[in-house]
Amino acid sequence: MLPTVAGRTYRIRYAVQGNGGQARVRVRLGDVNGGDSTLPAGPWQWAEHTVTAAADQAVLTLEPLTAVNLDAVSVVWLNEPPKLVLLPQAGFAYVGGSASFVAGATGAEPLTFEWYHDGERLPDMSGPVLNLEPVALTQAGNYQVVARNPFGTASSPPVALTVQVAASPQIVLQPQGEAVVPGQFAVLTVVAVGPPPLRYQWFHRGQPLPNGTNRSLVFPAVTPADLGHYHVVVSSHTETTESLPAELSLAPETESGPGWEFNFTAFHPDPSAQVDAFVFDTDGSTRLKGAHFRAQLYAGPSVEALRPRGLPQPFLDGFNDGRWQFARVDLPFLRAGGQLVTQVRAWDASVAASYEEARALGHRFGRSKILNWTTSDPPAPRDLVPVGLESFALQLGLPDFTVGRIEAELEPDGKQVTFRLTGAWGFRYLLEQRLAGGHWKPVKIFENLPGQASFTHPLTEPESALFRARILN
Repeated sequence: MLPTVAGRTYRIRYAVQGNGGQARVRVRLGDVNGGDSTLPAGPWQWAEHTVTAAADQAVLTLEPLTAVNLDAVSVVWLNEPPKLVLLPQAGFAYVGGSASFVAGATGAEPLTFEWYHDGERLPDMSGPVLNLEPVALTQAGNYQVVARNPFGTASSPPVALTVQVAASPQIVLQPQGEAVVPGQFAVLTVVAVGPPPLRYQWFHRGQPLPNGTNRSLVFPAVTPADLGHYHVVVSSHTETTESLPAELSLAPETESGPGWEFNFTAFHPDPSAQVDAFVFDTDGSTRLKGAHFRAQLYAGPSVEALRPRGLPQPFLDGFNDGRWQFARVDLPFLRAGGQLVTQVRAWDASVAASYEEARALGHRFGRSKILNWTTSDPPAPRDLVPVGLESFALQLGLPDFTVGRIEAELEPDGKQVTFRLTGAWGFRYLLEQRLAGGHWKPVKIFENLPGQASFTHPLTEPESALFRARILN
């Protein structure tokens, strides 16, 4: 039953697919006959009807007169004024980075959007997404959107964009180690901001790696020689900062034999597999498409051990918008009877090389619900599919309080200083220290910060120390 209004005219739209010949579909809205559609019964294509409702509630009936499949049915009031169903959210960005505001609206076509910055309309910005890249300090302020069509307007409340200048290198995503089995794919990644150009140097067991000068260290197949502690130093022209250590360790011994393979897909033709999902943009309705968006499988024996497995896959175009290219991914760590946790993560690959980078820098990113199960024993079959995978949408933005505020107070004995760190409630914060002539080094992690925490530092002349803190992603 649809909540129609008597006398209003509605557009009924749906997709049709057949196996050849002619496809015929009859449409009724309550007691009103909307007519028949006749079109070639081939690949998926759109059909459309215009019907005036005779009552305030009506049953929509689509009656196939030939053997066809129907999908994507929509009913829209042709004279409907705009209504904002997705409001822009406050954002945070670094100078030189990117920021986006997203709005979603329903209403009759043509539907346009006008964006305003501190009350001034932004020219040539007429879509539901406002992208700012690269972000300048002058772009901080309040943003608002007005949705408009021939039958009315709808305005959002203003939301703020906070823009931060990274005057020195700062690591916004620390590398994460993991327990691996020989031959497993692994990657260590760091994301940093600061005055360009930034330089990277990775260290293994304290020694610099000759080829470790990129943001990521990729191990196509881990060997015993690759095990151990890693850290990275990020440098600008004037300062350097050091990451937390990350360790590649050997996973507990498992039974011998080949590993499992995962069918990394958003659709499976067997209905019992319950795999029929899409990935949407930040408006929650536009399906991702094209190689500038990527999806990647994350899997592990536990939520804490979720790591990227296999290469990122591009999204498809056409009727398969919202789904990524199929891939088979090896899971060498998995054995019969073992626990498996999986998740799909997607991001805007045109501005970020990985999901972690997109999230850390405030670009578009998203992830599915976590799926977990126990593999069969005996191990048959070895092919796994993401049973129960659900659709999800991208999001954007950073936590409001990414950089903690530090205040100092000299103790009465004059020998030490008490510092108070204030940050976002419940987040983890990393405290860093830089001594005179040295570089920024990690000192302490505050777990689940209760809003404020304190630490002390001795006063030793002539040494001077600087402190800073930021959220750990």
